[in-house]
Amino acid sequence: DIGIPGVVYDCALIMARMVREMASQHAQAHVLELGAGCGLVGMAAAASGMQVRITDRSAGALELIQTNLNLNGLNADVSNYAFGDSIPMSWHTPDILIACETAYAEPAIRSLVWTLDSFFQANPQLIV
Repeated sequence: DIGIPGVVYDCALIMARMVREMASQHAQAHVLELGAGCGLVGMAAAASGMQVRITDRSAGALELIQTNLNLNGLNADVSNYAFGDSIPMSWHTPDILIACETAYAEPAIRSLVWTLDSFFQANPQLIV
């Protein structure tokens, strides 16, 4: 039991469906999922042919994400990232950013806002 990352919330199911529906308009998009938990939404993007990086700060979540990708025959970059961290220079600037049910406490929300601002500065056309 890895806790919260092992739970698929209703919002993730809805977001996964939305990502699949928008895929035809953004087939070559670079997608970044923040605080992915089990990685469902990022996996939906990967299954749709998008270039995907799925992140979480939990080692258990990252292991679960990689297992889920492997079991489903999907490819995506899986990276450790916590809100408030600097954006690694090696990462491709995302076209689409996914943050589904990512912050549950005020300190995390402040770090998430800083992170979102950083990504918007890198790409003002970013779709969230």
